[in-house]
Amino acid sequence: MRAFTDTKVTKAALISSLEAHAANDAFRQGRYWEDGKGCAVGCSLHDFGARTNDHGAYEPLFGIPRILARLEDSIFEGLPVEQAKLWPLRFARAVPEGADLSLVWPKFAVWLLVDKDYGVVKFANEKSKLTIEAVAALYQRVVDGEKVDKKEFAAAAAAATDATDAADAAAAADAAYAAYAAAYAAYAAAYAAAAADAAAAYAAADAAAAAYAAAAAYAAYRNGEGGRGVARIGQADKLIELLAAA
Repeated sequence: MRAFTDTKVTKAALISSLEAHAANDAFRQGRYWEDGKGCAVGCSLHDFGARTNDHGAYEPLFGIPRILARLEDSIFEGLPVEQAKLWPLRFARAVPEGADLSLVWPKFAVWLLVDKDYGVVKFANEKSKLTIEAVAALYQRVVDGEKVDKKEFAAAAAAATDATDAADAAAAADAAYAAYAAAYAAYAAAYAAAAADAAAAYAAADAAAAAYAAAAAYAAYRNGEGGRGVARIGQADKLIELLAAA
């Protein structure tokens, strides 16, 4: 599958549609489509006859993997309002025509988990740090072109579950919620790769990104800094970078 190649909708047509929605101030958080307004996914799908909550429709319509539609959706919902209104067009314009986007999610997952500046690992306790790094290592093998058995991701998800439980207990004791969210991000990312059911996999990837935002938000709250919106801005910028480079 390649973006905007042998698809039902061209890149130019999608951008034209989104520009019209932007001109009508139609982008709204919290709804797929209602009363002529909708979210990033809802507005992207509305004009092309698809259900406005069907992330899977991105594949036949645009040649964009549904997992990236889920990320586009979750990032849109977490951005500050004015930046959210710019996000659907940023996302669509960043996708190169003819690009194979299959490695964008694995690369995003590695960044989400262990990037030295933004990775969720920086919010982890010692036990969850090891599981986070293990999940990231599996995704890095995928990025490097190696075929990784789903059983390895399933084992990593199981280990991350134990770390999540431990972090949850610690959070109850010392309010270290960021550590719990960090461990959960690793679990969700591993489950996304291990899940046999596609819908569950895409939902898990979405949950991993959301858990990162929660960890960042709680850590920021403790430090008196900006919270969830800042994390989502970082995710938005990274996703655009990866899309443009595909």
